[in-house]
Amino acid sequence: EISGTAIEAHLNGLFQFVLHKDLDVSTPTLETASHWMTHAFDQDLDEAIRKAALEMLEFLEANMELAPPEAYSLLSVAGDFHATQVVNGEQGLGNVALRHAGF
Repeated sequence: EISGTAIEAHLNGLFQFVLHKDLDVSTPTLETASHWMTHAFDQDLDEAIRKAALEMLEFLEANMELAPPEAYSLLSVAGDFHATQVVNGEQGLGNVALRHAGF
């Protein structure tokens, strides 16, 4: 959407949504076969990344029973940030993907 115009497309697919009532999350959190992903948004890209990293750290501590130093170490070596949106004032560069690491 560089010039303000988006190209939208349709998608045919089969989706399964699973509600994990036992997870402690405060933002949209996705699970795929290989990754956990937390999200955060802000008008500033640096702040979006900071928020997303904090969300993943909280997720790891609350749901994977990692101590803060362990969560920081894991995120440092296995975390991967991806842009989710950069339009309409909110920057979504705060998507953190973390491979399932045996948990």
